[in-house]
Amino acid sequence: MRSRVLLRGTAFVLLLAALGAAAWTQRDRWQRAPDNPIVEKAGPPGPIDIQSVKLSEEAVLGLGLRCEEVKLEDYPRVIEVPGVIIDAPGRSPRAVSSPVAGVVSRIHASPGEAVKPGSPLFTVQLASEFVQTTQTDLARYAKDLVAATLRRDQTAKLVAAGTKAGVELVEDENQVRRLTTQVEGHRRQLVAFGFEPRDVKRAEAGDAVTEITIVAPAADPTAAAASRGSAAPAFVFEVESLAVAAGQGVASGQLLARLADYRELLIEGRAFETEAQYVADATGGARPVGVDFLDAAPRGGTGGEVKLEIRSIGKTDPASRTFPFYAALANEAKPYE
Repeated sequence: MRSRVLLRGTAFVLLLAALGAAAWTQRDRWQRAPDNPIVEKAGPPGPIDIQSVKLSEEAVLGLGLRCEEVKLEDYPRVIEVPGVIIDAPGRSPRAVSSPVAGVVSRIHASPGEAVKPGSPLFTVQLASEFVQTTQTDLARYAKDLVAATLRRDQTAKLVAAGTKAGVELVEDENQVRRLTTQVEGHRRQLVAFGFEPRDVKRAEAGDAVTEITIVAPAADPTAAAASRGSAAPAFVFEVESLAVAAGQGVASGQLLARLADYRELLIEGRAFETEAQYVADATGGARPVGVDFLDAAPRGGTGGEVKLEIRSIGKTDPASRTFPFYAALANEAKPYE
């Protein structure tokens, strides 16, 4: 019995000794893990760091590459701002008013129609007593002027012959001057009433004019100079709207129609306050700005960039903190074929 206890104790001691020896031999594995464990991943290798690529001449030509010497120079700051095309204030809209009171008896143009300067727009039947009186006075003064001129010529012959005093010739000449002034004044008055030169001659001859024709005004020479071209078509107005109807009575100065002159337009751009200095530097022709049109290109172009000059700058809008600036755009009309 005692011998069995000793054998079991000896076996237990030997087992402990074997476990201790095994732990001692494998101490590097269980004492600490490696700082950077290596994890093997399956799949293709990662990207390769390429420092340079050598291109052939064909590749250089295909990519459109160009080699130049690097130079130190100023780099222009480019900003993009939105813009819209608007009418030129004071030039595009043209109002047509009645120069005298009367009744519109005929309308010669319709909205949307193109009319040349001098083309008839309205026929107005006169209803002003002052205009009729002016015509009557003109005819009377014209007859008196003819008689006074004959009398002066006769007096001049008698004075030259010595049968009359020179003071009578002076009086006749003064009378001719007064009547000439009266006739010229009444002629200008009728022209201000819308009378054509032929109408003034009729009234001066005693044939009273009962109606006048109101025509489209002359073209603005400033806008004509801005849009002048070598093969530009004849200028025409566009009738925007009519303010009267046939048979309607009108007063002197009353609006009859609105015409539009689209030879010169404006591009209104909008920029923020932080971009004000860049816009100011390009104002007044200092530096042209490039304009890209989203719709069809003007002047029948292909849609490329157009260089324009900034004409003026507006005030800042306190709500949006943006300010407008304007560039002139010459417009060219094309006749329909």
